[in-house]
Formats: sequence, structure tokens, C-alpha cells
Amino acid sequence: MTSGSGPCYGPAPMATTAETTSTTTVSRLLATEIAALGVPHVFSLMGEDTAALITSLVDDHGLELLTMRHESAAVMAADSYSWATGGLGVCVLSHGPGFTNGLTALTTAARSERKLLVVAGHDAHRPGMRPEMKRTDQAAHAAAAGLGFFLARDAEHAPQALAEAVAHAVTGRVALLAVPVDVLNSATSPARSEPRGLPASAAEPARSPSPEDVERVSAMLAEARRPLLVAGRGALHARDELLALAERTGALVGTTLLGKGLFRGHRLDAGVVGGWASDPVRPLLDDVDLVVAFGASLNSFTLAFGNLFGSIPIVQVDVDPSHLGAHYPVTVGVVADSRAAAEALVRAAGEPPADPELHRPDVLERIARPLYLGGDESVEGRADGSVLAAILDEMLPAERTVVTDGGHFMGFPGMYLNVPGPNRFRVTQAYAAIGLGIGAAIGAAIARPGDQTVFFAGDAGLMMSLGDLETVARYGVPLAIVVMDDGALGAERHFLDMMHVNNAQSIFGDVDFAAVARALGIESATVRSPDDLRALAPELGRKRTAPFLVDCKIRGDLRARWLEELG
Repeated sequence: MTSGSGPCYGPAPMATTAETTSTTTVSRLLATEIAALGVPHVFSLMGEDTAALITSLVDDHGLELLTMRHESAAVMAADSYSWATGGLGVCVLSHGPGFTNGLTALTTAARSERKLLVVAGHDAHRPGMRPEMKRTDQAAHAAAAGLGFFLARDAEHAPQALAEAVAHAVTGRVALLAVPVDVLNSATSPARSEPRGLPASAAEPARSPSPEDVERVSAMLAEARRPLLVAGRGALHARDELLALAERTGALVGTTLLGKGLFRGHRLDAGVVGGWASDPVRPLLDDVDLVVAFGASLNSFTLAFGNLFGSIPIVQVDVDPSHLGAHYPVTVGVVADSRAAAEALVRAAGEPPADPELHRPDVLERIARPLYLGGDESVEGRADGSVLAAILDEMLPAERTVVTDGGHFMGFPGMYLNVPGPNRFRVTQAYAAIGLGIGAAIGAAIARPGDQTVFFAGDAGLMMSLGDLETVARYGVPLAIVVMDDGALGAERHFLDMMHVNNAQSIFGDVDFAAVARALGIESATVRSPDDLRALAPELGRKRTAPFLVDCKIRGDLRARWLEELG
């Protein structure tokens, strides 16, 4: 039974060894089909309904199973595995409370448009079964969370339902395959054909912009004196084309948080745009006179919660028309592939401007400065979180993947940590939840053994997911775990402070996370000053082969700029 499991009602026993010559079970049949997908890792927290399925995946097919301590961590690990590989992530959950325990993470994955297959038990269908305490309208929950719902109504239909769910998931939409418990563990005939495997992906031709859109946006770029090109997750394949467009139009290039690192090292790279922009770049953003966003959702982080670009024209280019203006009004919406649009705009551009304002040496010198320009406001026993992030940027291995949980602290690594390229920075904030990061960090580390995966957590979010520190220890996941520990619900504390309301109810006090980690078998250290952190260079400056946790005691009264802008 899982943490959300109660008594087991109704599943039929698996076939005995003697019976398997002429019969098998739906669990084994589905395990064979799942194994044929070619995904080597599965993440789960089993219940009595899915125990046989999970056992078959491991014992019969040799898949690597990571059993988590909470369903939300299992979902986020599969989600992040998909994010890090670009392929399919697979998660197995128990039905009822096992499914609902994972629902916040499932909503996050759906909003992230992740390629994720979730296989879960479901309420029994067979008439006359005993009352089921776990009965849940999973279809209604799935619809509310934005999941595709696929029901395996009987043994014969189960492989087809799985195939339909997989076809849905590989398009970037989370799919839930629900298998009633009396179906999942019932006897059935062996498969009569080879397992299906992943469906062949037919590459769609890149959608080009209309001539009218190209003409209109080209005219806007020609008129602008300080244009900015912003690349989001949907433009990661268009790096060279966007740089060519910036050279031709006098623009700077920047990215959303999800595109962080795309233009790293180029002289025109302004880095992350929005509330999490670096210290030297943030003033420049107030002076741009045109924004052309490619494959970017233009959400509140990119717009600095309405504090950026409010009075200038904004062009949004996206292959999905439903994304245009979804979060923020835009002047022009262009339905097109980002690369195709950038190429068309380069062809339509005239001669480069003679003396582009944003290509002047003083501007380029500014954007090449260190990300953090502030002073050190550490005090006795409590460090400045911004300074610690800047030190970690210099200290951590260059080949890094950074995963951060949600909370006030996330601005510190978001603003002051570089990554070597796109898809190397993951923030688990698509649903604005905290406590989801540890599962995402585990999934990323499994998917990218060549990188050092660094997981940033706040103390509140880590307390919500503390059980999966044991998962990290049990599997020896080589994470560098950095706890930004202000002893409070940091964002809520600052909201109360900005409203001039007593913040006492948001403050919890100190937790010795280093001691907790050691008790679970994870090496650890406590940091109370920048010098304490620098002393850990031998541990944090190398690729880890085992997990290591740093409990950074930071000042809770220092407010990150992104939250200041939100207020």
C-alpha cells in the first residue's frame, strides 16, 4: 500500500506459473507493451493495484524502476526525465489517493506541455465487487488538470488504450491511462502480435509566416532604434537565425527563463529577460522600444509582472495560434515556426543600421559584466542569498543542469547562475506550487549522468517533500542539493511585509537540514557565511558521485528583485 492506500478490494489474483502457457494477466501484457516503448526508466510509488505491473516491468523486462516516497515526486521525476531527454517519461501510480496525491504535479506537467505517460489503476468495473474506499472520478480530475484520459475498459481493449495514450503523450500532452483494478490484474490471452513500441513521429513542415506579417514586422524592426529579440522554449532550434536577425537589425537577443543559456557567449546576449534579468541588464530593458518574441509565452516572469514593455509594441511569433496574446496583449501576433520566421525577416531586412544604439561598445560592455553587481549584506550567522548564488556560479562544474523548487529564493539561482546552454535550467513553477523540485531534480539527474545536476530548494518546499531525500540516498542520486534556508515561507513573509502586516505566522524557525541529511545517509554541511561556502569548493566544484547537501542559512529579510516587482 502507498501512503495514500487503504485496504485492497477486488483485484483478481495473477495467473499461476502453470497457467501462463495459455493465459497471462493484463498487468504482464501492459508491461510488455510499455517495455517496447524503449524508455529505460520508470518512476513510481506502487499501490496494491499496480504492484504486479511494476514487478513485471522490472522482473520480466529489466526496466530501471525508481520508487519514490511520494506520488508527486514520481510524477515530477518522469516529467523532468522527459524534459531532459526530449523523449517520453513514464510514471505508474495507484488509483484513488495515489492518483490525487500526484495531481498537483500532474497539473504542473500538463501546463509544461510535457511528453508524459501516466499509468494508474482505476475503480473496478466488475458488478458485485465489494465497496471501494478509493473510488474517485479520475476522468473529472484529469479534465480539470488538462490531462488526456484513456480508459482501458476491458482486457481486450487495454493494449489499444495504451497505444492511444502513448500517441497522445508523444505530442507533448500528458496522458493518463486508467485501468480498472479488476481488469489490471485479471487473466487474459497472451498477445497475438508484437508490441507496438513508440509511434513513428511524422515531422511536420515548418510553418512559414505570411508575406503580410513579414512585411509588417520588418517595417517595425526598421523603425525601431533599440529592438530586442526574445527567444523562449519554442525557439531553441532558431539560435543562429535569431543572431543573424539581431546583427541585421541592431537588436540585442535575450531569452525567457526556459531558454536560459541559448545565446551564451555571444556578444549580443542580454541573458534572461524580465523579472529575473541580471543586474547589469535590467536597466537596459526599460529602454528598448520594440520586442519581438519567438516561441515565448510572455508570461508574468518575462514581463516582470507588468513592469516591463507596457507602452512599447510587442510582436509574438508562435507556431500555436492559441499562444498568441494568451498571457499578455500583443501588438502583432504571427503564426509561424520561429526559425522560419527569423529566416524570412533576415531576407526581408535592409542594410544593417549604421550605428545601432544597442550595439555600441558601452552597451556590449554592460551586458558582459558579472550577473551580480550588488554588495554583500551577510550578517553574523546569516548569509546574503544573492552572494551565495554568485559564488556558486563560479564554483559549480561548468557542465551543469540546474533544477529549482518554487519560492522566493528561486530568484537567486535564476538571476545569478549561468548554465552552459538551453534546456539546462528547470524551474517547477508552471502551476506555482512548491515542494515539487526534488522529484524533478532526480529525474534530470537520471536522464543526464554526464552533467552535475544541482537542486535548489527552499526550506518550506523541502519540508513538504522531505521523504524523497531518502530516495536520493537510497539510489545514490549524485545531486548537489543547495537549501536556501530562511526559516520561513519566504514569499509570504515578503508579501506581508510589503502590505505592512505582521509576518509572524509565516515564520517557522530553524531546521537542521544538514543533520537530517546525514541521518538519511547524505553527506552535508551548513553554511552561514560566504566564506563557509567557499570552503566547500572541493565538494561542490567537482562532479559528484554521491549526493551532497548544503544547508545555507540566509537572511530572510532580504528581498529578491523579482518579488519586489511583483509587489
